[in-house]
Amino acid sequence: MNNAIAILSKALPELDKAEESPVSLTPTYLDIDELEKGWEMRCFFGGFSTRIHEVEDRETGEVVEKELTSVVLIAQKDGQLETYESAAAVLVSTLQEKAKEGLVVQYETALKIIFKGKKKNKTNGNSSARWDVRLLQLAPAKAA
Repeated sequence: MNNAIAILSKALPELDKAEESPVSLTPTYLDIDELEKGWEMRCFFGGFSTRIHEVEDRETGEVVEKELTSVVLIAQKDGQLETYESAAAVLVSTLQEKAKEGLVVQYETALKIIFKGKKKNKTNGNSSARWDVRLLQLAPAKAA
């Protein structure tokens, strides 16, 4: 064991000198039940993640684990970069479609996202979140 530690300590760089990423790998989940109509965010599109979430089965009401795709959004809050995640189906599918078209690019595209509230579905008793997603034109970076 001590031999392994000696080998690793020679091969690995010093962690106390490593630069910390400004973006967290553990996003804050955007729960549509906690968002007020008109809530908005200016952010960068951070791509997609797929992981297991606990969700309520619409037919039985039972909480089950289900693999969901989420959109990752990176926003500035109080001068810090914050990472957010949402599995809201309409938001995810909209951004997936626009990513396939090349209209949104991970870590490059700036967005303004507005929550427009929930609307009852005509075909069942559920409701869907409604969103307004707009591209933001960024000013060119000034030369130093």
